[in-house]
Amino acid sequence: MIPYVKVAVLLAILTVVLHFTGMSLDPVNMAMLYLLPVLLSSVRFGLGPSLFAATMGVGLFDFFFVPPYDSFAVSDLRFLISFAVFLTIAILTATLSARLRSQLNQAKRQERFTAELYEVSQGMVGANDLASLLTILAERMSAILGAEVAFYSVDSSEQLVYQDKLASSESGALAEDRQSMLTIARWVYQNQVAVGRGTETLSESNKTFLPLTSRGKAYGVMVLESGHEASMKGVQEKRSLVNAMCALAAVAVEKMKLQQEAKMVHLTAESERIRTAVLDSISHELRTPLATITAAVSGLLEEDGAYDERDRQDLLLAIREGAGRMNRLVANLLNMVRLESGMLTLNRQWCVLEDILGVALTRTREAVHGHQVEVRVDSGFPPVYVDEVLMEQLCVNLLSNALKYSPSGTKVSVDAEWMGQTARMSISDEGPGVVESDLQHIFTKFYRALPTRHIPGTGLGLAICKGIIEAHGGAVYAVNRQPRGLTICVEWPIPETVALEGEQICSL
Repeated sequence: MIPYVKVAVLLAILTVVLHFTGMSLDPVNMAMLYLLPVLLSSVRFGLGPSLFAATMGVGLFDFFFVPPYDSFAVSDLRFLISFAVFLTIAILTATLSARLRSQLNQAKRQERFTAELYEVSQGMVGANDLASLLTILAERMSAILGAEVAFYSVDSSEQLVYQDKLASSESGALAEDRQSMLTIARWVYQNQVAVGRGTETLSESNKTFLPLTSRGKAYGVMVLESGHEASMKGVQEKRSLVNAMCALAAVAVEKMKLQQEAKMVHLTAESERIRTAVLDSISHELRTPLATITAAVSGLLEEDGAYDERDRQDLLLAIREGAGRMNRLVANLLNMVRLESGMLTLNRQWCVLEDILGVALTRTREAVHGHQVEVRVDSGFPPVYVDEVLMEQLCVNLLSNALKYSPSGTKVSVDAEWMGQTARMSISDEGPGVVESDLQHIFTKFYRALPTRHIPGTGLGLAICKGIIEAHGGAVYAVNRQPRGLTICVEWPIPETVALEGEQICSL
């Protein structure tokens, strides 16, 4: 009603102005002036007020400016044609202006629609699980729609459950009568039909239950609720936006579930791969020493005088070597379990690196045969604050690895230097080296570099070294040597001490 009053006032003002100042103007020009209120009302108020302005403008023009004056009678029939043309132009102008205004408003609504959907979709980017995803969706949708939003999602047992950690609080209206809401939500989920306010079912309710469907499958239920009639009316007016948000939420939930399923499949496949690798490696690694021990023990038990003292000694040494190999395998497996479970605790104490290397060389002396091992330690190398047992295991693994992959008759070098507050130990061999693309993977458990996969091993030794040195706050890396061979470097922090000049070299 107000737009019509404003149009009438505008026409009255224009008529008064023309009556007192424009009587001498040509009637055609005055008729054109009466088109201005039509244009203004069509742009400002729409089609209805503009048509009212056109009709009222013709009446005022006829009454005040067409002879006989102060009467709606027309003395000249040509004015009737003028009135018809005026009305036609006014109606066309009003219709076009109103259409443009409607298109502009539609474009603005579409822009807001797109912006609101974009805001909701942007909020979903940071979600890393289903609960946080639905929480973000509920908060964003509540802010946009002006109504409380809650979700029912499907748990692992395919049961519909209410998401408690959403924007709605337990004391709000959505928290009341939870059981009846759950019953309605289950029906909506099973039948994929919306019920509640704005629908034909339960239309008197102040809640609306909407199914979250994607590609014909339901992934949950969204609940809209508002205690205010105006707020709920606003939600109904945004029904297309609500439907779009439901579709967006369904796609997001579907994507999250697919990601979770893909992750579970990947974890299952990875677990199966690791299990297969462990069984293959352990069975292969255990079979050889077990066969050696069994043969040696059988020979000793069945001895009928065929073995002299030297032969018996060799068989006993073979048993000890096989048992030691099995013991190292079991120790590596236990160490790997301790590292991955977080049960590894460091028993740090001040140690001398030369002593640690001496113990490691003693434990690997059987593998040293046929190789030359050269150890160089800076004479000013300070004591190190480490777990002695773990560092011995690290050195044993690195030495065993270098000796295993080095041809007989080659040299293995161990170098240790002190660089301020960092200790670095490197073990170099003259083996085949590693392909550059494999260098970053050789410290991964069960990984075997391609050129050395024919050599027996579990792929645990270097992975354990990495875990041990990282527990000490250090790092390990590998580089290829020229023209052949591999160097594995281990670095870890040590307290600042005073270095002595010189270098001590010993050969074994």
